[in-house]
Amino acid sequence: TAPLLVLMLGHLWGRHMGPHLSRKTSRRRGSGISMLVAALPMIFSGYAIQTAVEPHWRTVWVVVHLATAVLWMGGYLIHLIRKWRGSGLPAAR
Repeated sequence: TAPLLVLMLGHLWGRHMGPHLSRKTSRRRGSGISMLVAALPMIFSGYAIQTAVEPHWRTVWVVVHLATAVLWMGGYLIHLIRKWRGSGLPAAR
């Protein structure tokens, strides 16, 4: 499923992230930008886990990958909550 996530992020860049970043308003961008910043090391460390030869480096890349994945999921959760509150839909409790 990881390659599908990377493909989805590329699609979202063109359809959602890129247009929102090009706008002049800075409203509610923090969670999206944090997801974007966390996605890059998450993608590269996922590749490095598969190609690392030494156990020490594999462990380092697993830690980096898990840490950035947790940051990405937290940013996504915040992103959804802000969208729900901004659209008038009831927020999850």
